[in-house]
This record gives sequence, C-alpha cells and structure tokens, in this order.
Amino acid sequence: MKNHFIFPYSGNKRTEVENIYNTTKDIYKYEDIKTIVEPFCGSCAYSYYISTLYPQKYKYILNDNSKTLYNIFLLIKNETSQIINYNMNVLINEFNKYDNDKERKAYYISLINDNIYTAIFTKKYYNIRSGLYPLLSRIKQIKPFKIEEISFYNFVKTEDIEFLNCDGVDIIKKYKDDTQSIIFLDPPYILLCDNEYQSPNFNCYEYLYDKNIKFWESSVICCLENTWIIKLLFNNNKIYKEYKKQYQGSKKNTTHVIITK
Repeated sequence: MKNHFIFPYSGNKRTEVENIYNTTKDIYKYEDIKTIVEPFCGSCAYSYYISTLYPQKYKYILNDNSKTLYNIFLLIKNETSQIINYNMNVLINEFNKYDNDKERKAYYISLINDNIYTAIFTKKYYNIRSGLYPLLSRIKQIKPFKIEEISFYNFVKTEDIEFLNCDGVDIIKKYKDDTQSIIFLDPPYILLCDNEYQSPNFNCYEYLYDKNIKFWESSVICCLENTWIIKLLFNNNKIYKEYKKQYQGSKKNTTHVIITK
C-alpha cells in the first residue's frame, strides 16, 4: 500500500496491513464485525486499509496518546481542505523564499512545535532519520500542499470515525468484551520512539500481562516486534505468522509477528 498518511510516520504499518488482513480474515469473520478499534492508532494504517475493502461498513474508534495527532485528526475532520491547504501553503511559500540552506534550516527549525499547521508542515518535510531537516540538496522547491489528494483525508471525510485522545488501556477496557469489535493492538515501544510516549505511567504492557487477550470476548489482533519479551508476554497465545520488516528511516531489519487469542 502506498503511503496513505499525511506525512512520514515512524512505525507506519502500511506495508504490512494487507498481510495482517490476509492472515486473520479466516480467523475472524469480518462480515459480523461492527466496530474497528485502534487504541494506539498512529497513522491508522490498519483501519484505512480495512475501509478500502469494506467501504462505509464499520464504526472506527481511533485513539492515540499524542495530542498533536489528535488535533490533526480533528482539524481534517472538522475544517475544510481549503483552510488546511491555505495555512500549509503560507508556510511553504515562506520556506521557499530562502535561497540558501542555512536560512532555510533556521526557518524550518523555528516552526517545530509552534502550532497545528507547523506541526503538519514539519512532520511532512522533516527527515525521519535522526530528525534531520529536509534534504535540500534534493529538493529545489517544496510544492504546494493539497491535503484532499491524500488518501487519509478521504478516509476521515467518508467513514464513521470517532477520534479520541486518552489512555489506550481505557479504550481496551471499554471494547475488550464487545463480540462485534476487532481490537488492533500496535502499542508504541516505550523510550524507543516518539517523545510523547515516554511516560512512566504508560501501562499497556502491564495490562496485557494481567489481562491476557485469550480471555477477551472481542476479536484481537496484535502486531509487534518479535522480541524475547514479547514472546514471554504472549506465551499462551497463538502466533500465526512471523514476517520480516525493514524500518524505512533507519534501515533496521527486524522480524514482526501477528498474534491472536
């Protein structure tokens, strides 16, 4: 699947979702499901892909602890594309006024974490590898931003979606015994990724240890890196498929695993 999201996103499952769906479609009856739940939605790659297979069939509950992501989701859902494009293009036009790398870099860095529009701009053009600003030697001019041409925009506009910004465990507790829900679990790797998730209060893995997914009434799909601690955590669950993965930014090669109850 081509990148559906607004900007590059670390941990994006877009290259894996077809494999995940094909592995689980004979385990769970998607035709009987009413709600798709992602307690840690990130780029929402799983839900987006499901929507391409079953247009306007499900209710989507998409939650993320990142306040920035949540605000971006609401902006797309509630505002017109013209407003978003206008604000983005103001930033792009200003950026393109600078004729040397030093000035461009200074302007670019000044925008980080300023407001919701600069958040989209910096995340879209921020080099995902170690936080470098755009490789300007390869970009002569950043082109105008048209959010309505991004697949995720149409997903938000056409599907029944509820966006939330709370503890993912609270979402799990609410839907784990709903027989008509699929919960897709792709929790962040704490202290290894986005600073917004670096919190000692994050207790998803503790909860999964105490409340094993095999006892949930809902359908559950876990997609996680196949490390020794994940194997211990899900020792009593069904590991249906291992697959190789390469992180596009770092080029790190690893193995992920699809787990069900």
